[in-house]
Amino acid sequence: MAKKDAIAEAVDAPKGKSNTELGAGIVSRWSRLEADRNYWMSMWQQIAELVMPRKSYILATTITPNSEREARLYDSTGVRANQILAAGCMSYITPADSRWCSFDAPESIEDGDGVQEYFAEVTEIVMDTLARSNFHQAIHEVYLDRG
Repeated sequence: MAKKDAIAEAVDAPKGKSNTELGAGIVSRWSRLEADRNYWMSMWQQIAELVMPRKSYILATTITPNSEREARLYDSTGVRANQILAAGCMSYITPADSRWCSFDAPESIEDGDGVQEYFAEVTEIVMDTLARSNFHQAIHEVYLDRG
């Protein structure tokens, strides 16, 4: 089912159904989706153990420090590939040494007095704030998690 159809199914509830019936339908759909997801869980766990062992807690219910996860790696190809992917995303999508985003005025007001200057100033403020924060460390961790 397409994402748009799933949203429409959840939002556009049939008229005449009680809240209990709607709730039961939502729980039933959630159970079906969970069953579909469970098919992939063991594969995702195996991939995570090879690509990012320090965060490979997909099937774990409790997280405890465990050096055994790293000991099971027979080589670091997956880990290294993930690091290269994250570094590439960092360099090309959100480089720390250059502007990678900007704010532009909507067409309806872009010709107004000082509008372009205002949006340029907002862009500078945002970029300076990101540079002073831990954004670049955090986004790099996001890229590692996506790998």
